[in-house]
Amino acid sequence: MLAFSPLHVLDEHSPLNGLEFEQLRAEEAEIVVTIEVPNEVSGQAVFARTAYGFDHVLYNHRFVDIIDAVPNG
Repeated sequence: MLAFSPLHVLDEHSPLNGLEFEQLRAEEAEIVVTIEVPNEVSGQAVFARTAYGFDHVLYNHRFVDIIDAVPNG
């Protein structure tokens, strides 16, 4: 099981740079995510791929931390 959040920074190097959310939705754009990681037991590559249409994208939303460290550990 993989437990991580892949991120894509929207900066001047991003292929999404300069594109507006409404434009992407009107064009029915998709974000395709492909992940390849080694299986620690077999050493073989494990692949996962999924596509997200813009009806699944939350614009101007951010994740919040749900784990916090307290001073006494």
